[in-house]
Amino acid sequence: MAALKPEIDIGLAALCLHAAPQQVLSIDDIAEVCGCNRSYIWALERRAVKKALIFARRKELHLFLKD
Repeated sequence: MAALKPEIDIGLAALCLHAAPQQVLSIDDIAEVCGCNRSYIWALERRAVKKALIFARRKELHLFLKD
């Protein structure tokens, strides 16, 4: 699926390549690299979590997830 904002895909790919294992990045850090504001990253995260939970329920994996 194509991203609404390709620069965010590029920024996230760069973060994945250069972040140290187990490194925790703040929403502000991610937004700065992706060239957008923190509310856009927050909304993107919410949508991703919602999709992951739907997938987990369909595959009966939701029992293994914590709230």
